[in-house]
Amino acid sequence: MKFAFLIMGDFDHRQDRSSIHQGMAQMIGVASIEEACEVARELVSEGVDCIELCGAFGTDGARKIVEATD
Repeated sequence: MKFAFLIMGDFDHRQDRSSIHQGMAQMIGVASIEEACEVARELVSEGVDCIELCGAFGTDGARKIVEATD
């Protein structure tokens, strides 16, 4: 199973990312909910099965990610 954890703050998702286990687990920093939605759609298209969010997303942010990824 591929897994990703998104954290929100003063990040650039193109640079602020790391992975372990040959990319099976990733951590990606995003700067906004909109950016997180874009990254989440990309992750799903790459076969990521589970996306976890940090607490900064809150309920509304989590809902937007769910809607963005169906």
